[in-house]
Amino acid sequence: MTKVADLHIHSHFSDSTFSLEEIFSRAKSEHLSCISITDHDTLDAYPQAEELAYKHNIELLKGVEFSSHLEGEEIHILAYFLNGADSKFLDILAQVKEERRNRIMVMAERLSELGLILDLDDLARYLGQASVSRMHLAHYLKDRKKVSDIKTAFSKYIGVDSPVYSGKFRYQTQEAIGLLQESGAKTFLAHPLNLSSPALVEKIIGWGIDGIEVFYPTHSSEVINELLNLTQRRHLLVSGGSDCHGLAKKYIGIGRVRLDYCYVEKVKNAF
Repeated sequence: MTKVADLHIHSHFSDSTFSLEEIFSRAKSEHLSCISITDHDTLDAYPQAEELAYKHNIELLKGVEFSSHLEGEEIHILAYFLNGADSKFLDILAQVKEERRNRIMVMAERLSELGLILDLDDLARYLGQASVSRMHLAHYLKDRKKVSDIKTAFSKYIGVDSPVYSGKFRYQTQEAIGLLQESGAKTFLAHPLNLSSPALVEKIIGWGIDGIEVFYPTHSSEVINELLNLTQRRHLLVSGGSDCHGLAKKYIGIGRVRLDYCYVEKVKNAF
């Protein structure tokens, strides 16, 4: 059987509804040989994930999806580590995780000012210790019956164009790439079609990023071929994954994107 991987999976340590046990169980049922837990701005999943990887005999490539900003856009960088991150970068992650929490509380305060009154203490308890995102706030609004569904929460209240949106992260994309590489990671531009223009992709490549997330649920075969040609021309590594968030994004399941293991080997060899 051909070995395949899914290198973009989120857990409940960030904004997925899946526990680590559910992730590994589903990865096993999908016959995945290798996975990466790429939670937003945190590596908190890994002590437990490493135990489960051994239990299920699934290779685990340590990863994170790091948030940055560029020309008013939110840019995500997937970073993979062969031997784990250094203490300096772990401190950076702790700082960014706290800033993520503060960002959500600011948005909640703005919602209250606009008349959608929220109990901030209740929200703080609801968020727990996860590396939080707008998805957490959307679920909170739904669970507290402030909105009928997640889609409405984003379209009416917390979308990028809404008056309560707060989107700026601490690190500009070029700086983020440097920090990640200094910590020993190989860096990949996540879901490149989410960027507003190809010019931004070219700019990020010019800053020395190591690779591109080529295989992704919304990428057609035509897009995949174009991105593969780009990686070949620019001598970049290739990554890919489902970007599974559990039931938070029901249309994206673990293993929906099946990355040929040869690309994993190339990433590992690059170290």
